[in-house]
Amino acid sequence: MTTISPPPVSPSSVDVQTSPIVSNEVKPSWKASMLPKQETKAYDFLRDNPTFDGRGVKIGILDTGVDPAATGLRVTSTGERKVIDLIDCAGSGDVDVSKEVELKRDETNDSFFYEVVGITGRTLKLNPKWNIVDGKIFLGVKAAYELYPLKLKKRVLKERMRAYNKVQKNHSVEVRKKLDKVKEELTKAKSTMLEELKKDCQNLEEMLSILKEEECEETFEKIDPGPIFDCVVFNDGSDWCAIIDTNETGDFQGLDYMVDYRKKFDYRTFGTDDVYFTYAINIYDDTKILSIVTDAGAHGSHVAGITSAFHSPESEVNGVAPGAQIIGLKLGDSRLGSMETGTGFTRCIIEAVRRGCDIINMSYGEAVSLCNTGRHNELVRDLVQKYNIVFVASAGNNGPALSTVGAPGASMDDIISVGAFVSRDMMCGSYSLILDEFESSEYNAHKDGSTYTWSSVGPSVDGSLGVDIIAPGAAITSVPTWTLQKFQLMNGTSMSSPNLTGCISLLISACKQRGIEYSAQSIRRAIQNTATFIDGMSPLQQGNGMINVQAAWEYLCKKSLEEDHVKFNVLVDSKYRGIYLRSYDMMQTRHSIEINPTWHNSSLEKHKERINSEWLITIKSSTNWIKCPNHFSLMHNGRSFNVLVDSRGLDSGVHCGHIEIINEASAALLIRIPVIVVVPHPDTSPTIDLGIQSFRPAEVKHFFLKPPPGATFMVVRINPIGPKDCDMSTQRTLVLHTIQLLPHSPYREYQTKRYLQLNRNSRSFVLTVPIESQFLVEVCLARYWSVTGDFEISCECEFRGILPNLKSISLISDEAKKIVLTSLLRDEELNVDAKFSTLKSYIKPVELGKISVLGCRDSVFEEHRRIYQIVLKYEFTMAENGQITPRVPMLQGYLYESALESQLLLCFDGNSKLLGVADAWPGQISVKKGKVVIFLQIRHESPTLLEKFSSLEMILERKLKNPINAKTYFSQENMIMGKLSKPVLVRQGSSRAIFIEAENFSKLPGEVKLGDVLEGTITFCSPSVSKIGQNKRPGGFPLSLVIGKPDVKEKKATPIDERSLDEKIIEDLVAAKSSILKKHFAKEDEKSKFDSIFEEFLRDHPSELSIHLAGLKHFMDDAKAKNDTKLFEKVVEACEVALKEINSEELAKHFGISHDKSDPQVEKLCNLMLKKRDQFIEILLYRVEALRELCKDEDEGINQRLAEALTEAKRWVKTGNACTGDANALKVMMVEDRKRLGTMLKYLSVIIDKQPQNIGITGKDCLKEKAKLLEELGYLHLRDIILMKSIIDFPSRYATF
Repeated sequence: MTTISPPPVSPSSVDVQTSPIVSNEVKPSWKASMLPKQETKAYDFLRDNPTFDGRGVKIGILDTGVDPAATGLRVTSTGERKVIDLIDCAGSGDVDVSKEVELKRDETNDSFFYEVVGITGRTLKLNPKWNIVDGKIFLGVKAAYELYPLKLKKRVLKERMRAYNKVQKNHSVEVRKKLDKVKEELTKAKSTMLEELKKDCQNLEEMLSILKEEECEETFEKIDPGPIFDCVVFNDGSDWCAIIDTNETGDFQGLDYMVDYRKKFDYRTFGTDDVYFTYAINIYDDTKILSIVTDAGAHGSHVAGITSAFHSPESEVNGVAPGAQIIGLKLGDSRLGSMETGTGFTRCIIEAVRRGCDIINMSYGEAVSLCNTGRHNELVRDLVQKYNIVFVASAGNNGPALSTVGAPGASMDDIISVGAFVSRDMMCGSYSLILDEFESSEYNAHKDGSTYTWSSVGPSVDGSLGVDIIAPGAAITSVPTWTLQKFQLMNGTSMSSPNLTGCISLLISACKQRGIEYSAQSIRRAIQNTATFIDGMSPLQQGNGMINVQAAWEYLCKKSLEEDHVKFNVLVDSKYRGIYLRSYDMMQTRHSIEINPTWHNSSLEKHKERINSEWLITIKSSTNWIKCPNHFSLMHNGRSFNVLVDSRGLDSGVHCGHIEIINEASAALLIRIPVIVVVPHPDTSPTIDLGIQSFRPAEVKHFFLKPPPGATFMVVRINPIGPKDCDMSTQRTLVLHTIQLLPHSPYREYQTKRYLQLNRNSRSFVLTVPIESQFLVEVCLARYWSVTGDFEISCECEFRGILPNLKSISLISDEAKKIVLTSLLRDEELNVDAKFSTLKSYIKPVELGKISVLGCRDSVFEEHRRIYQIVLKYEFTMAENGQITPRVPMLQGYLYESALESQLLLCFDGNSKLLGVADAWPGQISVKKGKVVIFLQIRHESPTLLEKFSSLEMILERKLKNPINAKTYFSQENMIMGKLSKPVLVRQGSSRAIFIEAENFSKLPGEVKLGDVLEGTITFCSPSVSKIGQNKRPGGFPLSLVIGKPDVKEKKATPIDERSLDEKIIEDLVAAKSSILKKHFAKEDEKSKFDSIFEEFLRDHPSELSIHLAGLKHFMDDAKAKNDTKLFEKVVEACEVALKEINSEELAKHFGISHDKSDPQVEKLCNLMLKKRDQFIEILLYRVEALRELCKDEDEGINQRLAEALTEAKRWVKTGNACTGDANALKVMMVEDRKRLGTMLKYLSVIIDKQPQNIGITGKDCLKEKAKLLEELGYLHLRDIILMKSIIDFPSRYATF
């Protein structure tokens, strides 16, 4: 039978170096523990096979990004480039470069002027040596703070703040001198000058408020936009090229452009030398995207360093496979603080195939609801089985309780999941611990090593082992240059995974050089079947044991067997990967096990081999409580057999067994099927005493308790007790971890974990945990791995609760609901606490979502397999500043197990500024008053599937400023009489009813509208402070209120319309003509017709102010656009004409007295006069604004006319309201105080903050005006901040996904 395998690699294709990594004569020193290789036998393997050091192997690092300038990541052991590709798969470094600009042509020599204005406003001087095809360039802009990792951003922010404060202090000294002088003049001034001097004094004080001498980091972060970089992209005739203005000078002369990193391995650093932040680029010309590739944290470079860092041939801190090359696949999204997304994961898988990776490492993961299912599982299956790429991932750092392994490592069958091990050498070398000496051969974690306490533990929820293998989980190795250090200690399964990846890279390198055929499956079987199992540790901690490189290599060197490259898929009871019994009733259970062989290459020419495939199987059980048949014949398309698990008679605790499937012909172990049985504690009473517990080093103890009916929470009490001969003078760390597993729920939703610091004098620790009574609860106690010295504790668990007959309580406005409460376990004090804290609003997309195909970047493995997107747009208005959490419950909460590829949500303000990004687990986004726009992108390979989301609703979740208390009563009579419930005692076994009354709509906060839902919680037990701990269910039970119909308010009497038919016609005609003047004549060729039509309308209706105002708006807009003095004079003339039609004395008389508006006719008159007054003020303000523009010529006559116009306007406008955001007051005061620049800056800030309506100036124009004023004052540092801030706050288009 022919073995299915990739074509062999000839040794001649690999550059062989004979010098050993570590000399045969030299024993490793303690420094070797900084990057552990002895524990895995990699050290011995490299000593004996120095050329099998990873050379010829490409490792894909799916992480936060890799710094090619980091120590150890520059070259391989053979001198080749270490990092051969860098790709930002998350898209957080994307720059929209769709703005096309053509360079001006110099007709004298048929060339181009190599200057252009960038998006920042800087003049960009291009290198004339560049060949720019057709003179076409594409511009973009990127803010540095969108790229910088958080720690780097904080460092840069502090450095910028120091420089900023220094300049501020110098300017403030000068202003203080002027202020002191004005104050001195004020004491001596005559009465006629007092008002002006007070305003001068106020102006200088406003300038001082701008020139704060010491900005703190928190406030400076709000005003500092950080560096802003212009980006230029062009085609030079052979390739797409880019240059980024990281020095913010605009000067590219003498500089060379960059191309995609893989083509020239070109990387650079941002700005000044003190930043040390490395970047590379890629250009996606089909979508006009420039991708700036940076790292989102130090994690990825550290992981890469573990796999393959190379320092020198003799270095003991080289990575595991120093000859291997790295492909950095950035998974962490900088917009989400390095969180991964579905989009990023998919692109990583795609690029791993495109770039020819041999193995990929992923030190990322999340808790998962379902295993071995979803869109990403399909992609991973193709990656491993079709493209023969080994996939290694971390198991997670969420132990020590059972079933805390995460996705994708433990949730996908084709990924090797790695737990984290710490050896004695690592404890002493990397951690500098002082440990006791042990002479006994009995297992001891401080002698023999152990998994870290936090290393996630199996099994997975579908019964797989969860942890496939373990490797050293700490290292001191490479980190990015921006951290300002070469090496750093990190620990976690994030470190054990790349250690294993390095070990496997050694094996692949050896196979390639020896011409040994291998596959992802043969590699996996070799490392699992030869791993060193550590007695004393549970298989749920260590899986198959510690990777043994030497033994795995010997396994691979044996004659290739027919099954080596076949994957034997296991399906237990049609849907599980193993047998995992966690039920209450211990009995005999029968299970069906189906085994289905699959080959790593599914091409049609392999069918003959499938037909001829047959294995005669020996089945072995590891324990007598697992009964299975002895023999089994297996063919292609699979077969199944039954096993019997008899858990009767097993002690309480967790029991691990397995079923081995062995090929009789070769005696090779094909698969090992886990069988895990959890037996609950025999005590089922409400209070369970777990007794006195002592702990060996790193020991973990699991207790499984069956909550009695009626329990809603559990109280865990822990007491440190000694004993006398134990040294408890220093603190000991004990981990308390409780967990329940519920269907379709990740473990984190029902877990509680605490790290307790114990000593002899510690008081009792009390932890209250919410529970679901029908599911086993695990109470896990663990001595932290690094704790030395013995200690003992006692532990007691008490189940309590008052049980409602409704687990979720939903009300509608004006509704009352009865709830029956029962105390089954003990006497409980009933003290009802019900409140609503969250408001949920439902919004629909403004239009049906649009489906489109994505670019080549998002084609799945082959060009024809393109990914599609549907984009939905939502709009709403915020009444005030606040925070929202956008939720799409149908999609969110799922990532690796999702049926979709991804969903991504971008939130913008009304100016297109990006406010926040959300993915599977949305967080709060800060939004300001006004318009908010949200775009939701959903991606999948099937456009038909996406169509079902075309009108998907979104939920906006907001925290109420003041939670609303729900009223509760003990009877219907009490509810009617308004007698609220009070604390009462509910006897064990008895019940009590309560009534919850929903608030009337009219009594709810103004932010609540019809169709909204208020959500909160209700608790029943007393939170008595006289007892230790929280004596009620944490989080309570869910409570919701659907907002129904409001009260129908009595309508006011409508006054009788006494107008004649002619009057009605004339009013409608005037309104229509005003509308025509406002809506039309915007185009230049139409403006010439405006004057004649306006004059015609005015002749017909000379007293209609709405027509006058329509004309004034047109004239003012035209004057501003052309900045024409004559046009401003025309505005003034038009104002004078309009003002003649208004009897200001009549208006003043009307508003000088009060009116009885209860009379409909009086109310009608008041409304008419109010409208006329507002129109009058608007005309006055047009006149003031036009005269201000004419005053720029410093004409004395114009100045006098402006002063008179201001005086008239101030009679009608309350100028004291300017600082509160009154638009009319601001218009007046900004003219009056136009020469007091400090005061003007204050008014502009008020406009930006308050956003008053009808102010006539946009926020963007306000910033530009502020920049001009600051430049006039000489505050260039503030001007630059304002100009750059305007680019971020007012982008020309929405950011891309």
